[in-house]
Order: sequence, then C-alpha cells, then structure tokens
Amino acid sequence: MPADVSEDSLAPQPLDSWHDALPASLQTLIGRYRDVPIPLDRSNLPHAVSTSDVLALARRPPAVIFPGARCPEGALAGLLLFAGHWSSAHKIVDDSETPDGCYWHALVHRMEPDAANSGYWFGQAGRHPLFPAVLDAARRVAAQHPDAGVRFESEWNPSAFNGWCEEARQKPQLPRSSVIAAIHSAECHLLWNYSLEGLQAEKPRA
Repeated sequence: MPADVSEDSLAPQPLDSWHDALPASLQTLIGRYRDVPIPLDRSNLPHAVSTSDVLALARRPPAVIFPGARCPEGALAGLLLFAGHWSSAHKIVDDSETPDGCYWHALVHRMEPDAANSGYWFGQAGRHPLFPAVLDAARRVAAQHPDAGVRFESEWNPSAFNGWCEEARQKPQLPRSSVIAAIHSAECHLLWNYSLEGLQAEKPRA
C-alpha cells in the first residue's frame, strides 16, 4: 500500500453472519485476502506462491465453492486475483454476461493494463448497483488527502476513473496517484464483498 494513504481508509467491513457457518478452510482463505491492497497493474500483484490451496479450490465449480453467493464466479475471480493469479481470474469471467461478471472483467482488464478493454466491459456492466458505494468509499479516501486534488462528480464514472488509473500508473510520483491506487483497491474489495453476499454453508453430504 502507498505509504501516504492510511490503512484506515481501506478498512474492511465487518464479516457477515454467514462467515462462521463456512468450512474452516474457506473461512481462512476469505480472511487471508479480505484486506490485501490490490495494485493498479497486474505486474505488481504478489507472486502467486504458496497458494496451492486457492488453485485446488478453483478446480471446483464456483457455485459449489460459494453456494448462495450473489456472484459465485465473481467471488472466485476475486479470490484468484487477490492471490496473484491474474490469468486464472480472467479465465473465470471471460465468458460471463452478467453485470457482476462484466464488472469483474472490467477490473481485470484495468489491471492488465488495457483501459479500452476495461471500458468496454464497464459498458456491458451498465450502471451497476454497487457504484454508489464505490463513490462513497472513493470520497472517504480522497477526503483524507485534500491536497491531492481528487474530486468526483455526483455519480460514479468508471470511464473517467479508468483514465485516472492510467495517469497514476504513468506518473506514480504524483500525490494523487497513491490516492487513486487506494480507491482502486477499495473498489476491488467492495465488489468482492458484494459478490460474496448471501453465501451459505455447504450442505452436509449424504
């Protein structure tokens, strides 16, 4: 995480009640990645080492891993992405046609980086219901760094933010760049939490 951005600005929300009902192994995985910073560029993702448990889990269908989740494929894509498996995360959402899946596809391509491709998938996602929460989070992060000059419109504009992300990658020395990176990370985590909503414990096998 950039040194000039407070960790408090990215503090994860409390776990929902479903968490304690999950298998211990899945609880551990979700807990491991709930507050990791997500870089703007996939080349800065943590090296995917010692994540054999993530890859083993990903061999199962997303709906089986995350039963009842709002977006099982998004939940799995997020887990893979956060663990450093960019290509595997992209493969999960590559054929998705749901707004949630398209949103993940857009974020994955933002990190490729491929702003044009990301913009296309944001267009496919449409005005996503998570956008107001993303805007609120972005304003909270920006408010902690008023001198960075990061200002927002009345609605979340993913295309404009993609442009800011491109600038932040090219000019990381600018004060606003670390703020933009922090907002991107917060957006990724918000979408992951959103995708996991409704998750249920697996039913015991007969």
